[in-house]
Amino acid sequence: MARTSAECHRSGSTDVTNGSRAADGAAVMARAVELVEAGEYFTMATVVWRQAPSSGQYGSRAIVTAEGELFGWIGGACAEPVLMRE
Repeated sequence: MARTSAECHRSGSTDVTNGSRAADGAAVMARAVELVEAGEYFTMATVVWRQAPSSGQYGSRAIVTAEGELFGWIGGACAEPVLMRE
């Protein structure tokens, strides 16, 4: 069941792998370099558009590895599942 914007905003979920919500853009890029050097596949997401209510900020980044690990933070309880699914 899909959640409404208001429900997502109220949930306040900040739980991400490695507790990396605080990971800044430089940390995410450093992790990307590590993954490239290790020959591991990953995808990087960057927030380029947002609509209130949204906890994601322009330029926020996150990496999803081929194993499904999330590093970084692009938003809360609604953005993360969409990123993982896409």
